[in-house]
Amino acid sequence: DYDPGGKAELVTLSTIVGRWLKLYQNALYLTSNKTEFTKNFTVVFDLILQLKNCGYSYPYVSFGFLSSNDQPTNDNQFLNGYRRFQSTEFFVRPSEGGNSNMYLDTYQDGKPLFKSEQQYVAKLEKYYGKPSHFAIQVQEKRIRIWVNDEKKFDLPMAIPTAYIFNNLFFKIHTSGYKDDQLGFYIGNLKVATGKPDARHKLVTEGKFTTTGILFDFQSAVIRPESYGVLKEIATVLKENSSIKIKIIG
Repeated sequence: DYDPGGKAELVTLSTIVGRWLKLYQNALYLTSNKTEFTKNFTVVFDLILQLKNCGYSYPYVSFGFLSSNDQPTNDNQFLNGYRRFQSTEFFVRPSEGGNSNMYLDTYQDGKPLFKSEQQYVAKLEKYYGKPSHFAIQVQEKRIRIWVNDEKKFDLPMAIPTAYIFNNLFFKIHTSGYKDDQLGFYIGNLKVATGKPDARHKLVTEGKFTTTGILFDFQSAVIRPESYGVLKEIATVLKENSSIKIKIIG
């Protein structure tokens, strides 16, 4: 079991801009959020893995969101029971030689609901010591995740919807390493409420607004995590060929 009283520190790093929350092994962390996410939302954050192979397997890093139902989101019971009502959790297993991988688990009322197949994240080790960017998009039962601009999951029926998610958690699992041999840092965390799906907005309301189409800095190059929104709009237009649209940006 992990330590629900695990420590954390807000730190600065000599080579990376910003302030970072340093997490430790064998501990779970909840945010202080008190607002429901709704059934459509996005989560983005940066994760720094300071790892150096000393012959042991690296600890798993997991993160996700939970519902506290009608209980306070910061209730300590969720440090030991974050799956009590509803949870979605990504497990990341850092490794070497292109063997880093990840998978998804979801729970409803404390019981397993869905478990994805394992996906390799071979490029993850190239980012050891610097920020890896994670972007998650939830649209009711559908979830998509990008790791360093590479889409790793697009699962249309994976997310439980009996409750509304209202908090995030991060968990560093245990390993044979000592804390001073590894470093785990979270930063640039943002949660945004999603909009109704493109099909409903375009067909029934005649318009669709999105902030999900992102560009490289000072560039017209569209970022890969935008492709899900673009594909959704394209599908609506193909299935409803009579619709004419004007694009404003």
